[in-house]
Amino acid sequence: MARLPQRPRPRRPARYPGARADPVGGSRAADGGMGADLAEIYLVILDDFAPHVASAVVAIAQAPPGGVVLHCHSGRDRTGIVTALALTLAGVPRALVAEDYALSAAHLGLEEDADDMARAHFEQTRPETMLATLDHLDSRYGGALPYLLDHGMREADVPALRGRVCTDLLT
Repeated sequence: MARLPQRPRPRRPARYPGARADPVGGSRAADGGMGADLAEIYLVILDDFAPHVASAVVAIAQAPPGGVVLHCHSGRDRTGIVTALALTLAGVPRALVAEDYALSAAHLGLEEDADDMARAHFEQTRPETMLATLDHLDSRYGGALPYLLDHGMREADVPALRGRVCTDLLT
């Protein structure tokens, strides 16, 4: 699996309490906004917004009985990361998690008037992007479980999440 290099980046003022930097800013982003490499953007989200990412997974675990709707602006990036963490924690094989993520491209489509950056990101919505993201999660944090526990998930949330995801997958 490809491993993205860890590069230091300058810190800018955070936009959100508890965040260390803009999730798509700093030297990791090619243009100071949304960078060209989608996997690299995902690493920034995981690293700089860990408490927020973990709180989204916890919300799934603690939701009342019934369905849970998970969505972000386009339904691919933050949604894909949170879904990948939940599925990984539930024991779904990595290859299946990555394939599930790649389905976003087929189901979301691309707007006709999309700019070049949006087109580049859309083309990167493939299993390799999520596999690189999961590799980073493993190498830097030891996997989904340590990442989530270190950033706000409680041990009691783990079986609740696994039960919800596994039950929903089987029905």
